[in-house]
Amino acid sequence: MSFSKKDIKLMTWNSRGIRNKTGELELLISEYKIDIVLITETYLKPHINAYLPNFACLRRDRLSRPGGGVAIFVKKSIKYALINTNTNNLETVAIQIKHNNKTIIIVAGYNSPGDDLLRSDLDAVFGLGDSVILTGDFNARHIHWGCSGANRSGALLFDYLSASDTVVNFPSSPTHYPCNRRTPSILDIALVRGKLDISEMQCVQALSSDHLPVLFSLEGEVEKVSEIQFDYAKADWKRFKYTVESRLLAERQNYTPYNICLLYTSDAADEGL
Repeated sequence: MSFSKKDIKLMTWNSRGIRNKTGELELLISEYKIDIVLITETYLKPHINAYLPNFACLRRDRLSRPGGGVAIFVKKSIKYALINTNTNNLETVAIQIKHNNKTIIIVAGYNSPGDDLLRSDLDAVFGLGDSVILTGDFNARHIHWGCSGANRSGALLFDYLSASDTVVNFPSSPTHYPCNRRTPSILDIALVRGKLDISEMQCVQALSSDHLPVLFSLEGEVEKVSEIQFDYAKADWKRFKYTVESRLLAERQNYTPYNICLLYTSDAADEGL
């Protein structure tokens, strides 16, 4: 699997609990140079942290009952904004990015198998903007995207797609291999509205879940966070030295040397640069 260096690399994955799987996820992200990771069934609660180095985590935990939850990990170098979503059965978290000078909404979504997929939830998500990618596990089965049959959520989704300008992207092989020996199916898909250059979705045989991670990319460049650059040749080093020494002297009796340096070297740099 290969992507252009300029492409935005995305991954969607039903983790069936992310808490003890961040180590293996980090390795996969590094191998495929993923920029945005969309996780469903995180099983997280507010008191549980989820951390990936160099990534920001935006999440919506399920509070009403066990399981569920969605999260987006976005590389810190990417400029993004958290977007509010108003959905009911569909658990969602969304971000906004700039891609090829166009605003794109990226949404991670999970619909429990015990809850019907609602047309109103789909309308709420695709009403967020002109270019929207909703990806995740909707527990929606249909032969149109490679399942052996259709369930209620799959039939509703197919009707929704048929009546709108939304399209479905899906891999050519199953994403879900149930432990009870039921037929594998394609549950992890992407729903796209707007003219976006999206690659084929591909499964990767990796990670600890009965769902496989699915990778795809957006062709083009994403807006990055501006980096602050200092001109050290113009720094007032005398003022820097004075600030450090005066702060150290004032706090010597209250902090360890390590803590003093940690707290005040940054302040001195702000004043001197």
